[in-house]
Amino acid sequence: MVRRKAPEQQAGDAKPSRWETASQSERRELQWLLPQRIPLGGICIVEGDTSVGKSTFLAGLAAAVTTGEPWLGRPAQAPRGVLWVTGEEDFATSVKPRLEAAMANMERVIKPASAESGEPLRVSLPESIPAIKDICWEREIDLVILEPLSSMVSSTTDLNSVVSVRACLDPLQRMSYAAGISVILTRGLRKDRTGPRTAHGQGSSAIGDTARSVLVIDRPDPLADLRVLRVVKCSRASGRVPAVSFRIAAGIFGPIMTDLHEMSVANEIDADTIADPAERCVREDARHLLRRMLTDGWIRSTTIRMAAEDAMVSIQTLRRAAADLKVQTRQQWDGQSSYHEWGPPEGGFEHLGTPPVLDEHLGQKPTKPRKKREKPA
Repeated sequence: MVRRKAPEQQAGDAKPSRWETASQSERRELQWLLPQRIPLGGICIVEGDTSVGKSTFLAGLAAAVTTGEPWLGRPAQAPRGVLWVTGEEDFATSVKPRLEAAMANMERVIKPASAESGEPLRVSLPESIPAIKDICWEREIDLVILEPLSSMVSSTTDLNSVVSVRACLDPLQRMSYAAGISVILTRGLRKDRTGPRTAHGQGSSAIGDTARSVLVIDRPDPLADLRVLRVVKCSRASGRVPAVSFRIAAGIFGPIMTDLHEMSVANEIDADTIADPAERCVREDARHLLRRMLTDGWIRSTTIRMAAEDAMVSIQTLRRAAADLKVQTRQQWDGQSSYHEWGPPEGGFEHLGTPPVLDEHLGQKPTKPRKKREKPA
């Protein structure tokens, strides 16, 4: 095949190329705003139900950034600025008390100025991206908080459309990379929470796909003040990122985070609140079944499914439990046909015991002998 040659250019007509080789691109080390949870540069999604504590968590993070104090694995470092834009709540009565309660450096927290009418200047994506970039360079800002996402987009943006979401968030992503800042967007959760976990938030799945990390805040008991922060997605995290439990207490100025602890695998599973209570009970049985059967290694998927049927666990619930435990799968060949096997996750998992009801389905005797019924006289 003969390739055509490009037409020769005369001297002085050379134009700068819009392309470059990989060798011309400088490699940059990954930096973290919050280690293993929020990279420095890119979009992060923080999601959860209404009044679950998203703003309180963000106030704690903003306090760490503006004061430089160590917090949740973030080491002590030079204080930096935070840009906070809220579209639903009043900054003075809602956000500022949380920042004061978290002991943030208020001089390093920037917000849109108020117009003469008293209404805050509107920030709209993607039109306001140049203004956001300018203020980030001017005030040495590392963190931009836009809450909620639905209030930050223009009226022509459809958050349920992949194309519309990409047109809105891709420029914001590129700006955050170029400026080296983290942009946090908040959103609520859908009522229908089936499918991939990154798609449980309101709007198109492209929102979670675009983000470099997705964090979700759950409340295991609606009557208690305990919260659980989980990393649903983090593109550059190394290995499993432990969930963090914390409580929300009433401070002098506003709500504050207290009792921050990283959770073990067992406690994290027990605090799982994604499904309804009945589903959680059945899914926990499925997890115990998988841990029991896969402790010693790989087993054919058909054998596991038969055990699940005996334990009255549906295939759908079994698959959800396998996803929770990060069970591995592989395809094997026995010389005549192929078959699938399930195996333990990389690094294994803790053995948390098996409920007695499953011991019976697995062909073992129950821990407590049953009492014999006396025949009626």
